[in-house]
Amino acid sequence: MDNTEFDDFSNNGEKFEEMNEKVRFYKREIRNSKKNGNFVPQIELIEELVEFCIENERFHDALTFVKILIEIKPYSSDTWHKYSLVLFSTNRYEEALEAGLRSLEMNKYDADIYLNLALIYDQLDKFEEGLKYINKGLEFEPNNEDLIFHKGIILQNYGLFQETIDLFEYLKDSEYYKKDVYQELAFCYNVFGKFDKSIEYYNLALELEPTDFNLWYNKAIILSSVQKYLQAIICYENCIALNDKYFLAYYNIGNSFAAIGKLNESIEYYKLALNISPNDIDTLHSLASSYGDSGNYDLAITTFSNILKIKPKHSNSFFGRGICYDAVKQYDLAVSDFQNSIKYYSKNSEVWYALGDTYYNINKFNDAQVCYEKVLELDDNNLECVSDLAELYYELKNYDKSENLFLKLITIFPNKSENYLFLSKIHILRDEFKSMMEYFIQGLKIELSKILNNTFVEDNINKLVTEQNFSKMFLNDKDLLLNLENYDKLWELNLDF
Repeated sequence: MDNTEFDDFSNNGEKFEEMNEKVRFYKREIRNSKKNGNFVPQIELIEELVEFCIENERFHDALTFVKILIEIKPYSSDTWHKYSLVLFSTNRYEEALEAGLRSLEMNKYDADIYLNLALIYDQLDKFEEGLKYINKGLEFEPNNEDLIFHKGIILQNYGLFQETIDLFEYLKDSEYYKKDVYQELAFCYNVFGKFDKSIEYYNLALELEPTDFNLWYNKAIILSSVQKYLQAIICYENCIALNDKYFLAYYNIGNSFAAIGKLNESIEYYKLALNISPNDIDTLHSLASSYGDSGNYDLAITTFSNILKIKPKHSNSFFGRGICYDAVKQYDLAVSDFQNSIKYYSKNSEVWYALGDTYYNINKFNDAQVCYEKVLELDDNNLECVSDLAELYYELKNYDKSENLFLKLITIFPNKSENYLFLSKIHILRDEFKSMMEYFIQGLKIELSKILNNTFVEDNINKLVTEQNFSKMFLNDKDLLLNLENYDKLWELNLDF
């Protein structure tokens, strides 16, 4: 919990074994004493055993001895404090709180007691109480690094990152906490999106401890988040060099290679990750996706199918396999998989979109319409789907709905000529010649401006395209306009402007 000093037994092998033997011996004595009641412990010995067990994180053994210490010294603040520390370390927080408060009753001037209580309250999700005890301890020892550091951790746990940064910037020259402070500052700056500062502090921490594989991993995560994938891969590789069983490092190298389009490399690392955790669903899914993205649809389908054997209701695997079936034109299987994906999670707009596209490919336009409308119900900002649905409404002769969506699109994409062309088609079908001409000319302006000076186009468009020309072109043969796929095709008609 803090850097409270106990006797260092671990650096003396002979002493360590001696203490180990004492722990075993006196645990037996205590058990036997419950039967015959003839165990009379020496206080110094029990205190030594408690300290040894705490230092070596043998908290259940420590609990055995500290209970005896409580019986011998029931009015010792230090004994109740140690009892509270041990209870805390065995996740018995309510009992630890009670013992800590007993300790405080006997000594209201020990900063370590306030720190212990603050950490207990933090574990009990009582933020204000924890902060109160930390601050009370700082009244007695304002420069106590344990209190300052753990106050920062408590503030961080409750999302008060700027306050945390302020504390840790003050503490970053601490000899004891320097490395930990650098890591925490890196985390906080990352939360604020200050990625350069975050990486700077990870680098400082790595200067102090370059063999800490977790530091390399955390730095790699930040680099990945700012799309510096090659640098991230180097950090992940350093992590693996220090710990070749670090599953997440292999997995995230795979993700990084996938992000830069190196799919063969991503597949290699996903396989290495699966050597460590063969049934990890996320890794299997990423592997299947990389197979699919590289065009290895058979392997992708097989891998997605293997996931579904492990997790039969895995919505994303039905989705992924459906995409592969669609790619190889097995549309019935694709539809079945997309429907299963929706069955297990109905709020993924991408699955509805994929199902709609597949229905469209097999000429089930009404079903496609339902799917596209569902996409926009879930995600009304999907403008690609707005465009597809607008065109589908047009094909289904639902011109009012089609017009409404194309009008929405020209407000968002005023320089996309295709939308004006569709609007002109809708209006010629209604025999609304003037508005048809206005939309057609607006789209034509956009296309001509790609190859001619904008001013020239504005000055001459009305000369190039007159009402008489339009009558000649389209009114006598509406199909000329209705069959026009885009403005590029206009020139193929050899019309005389």
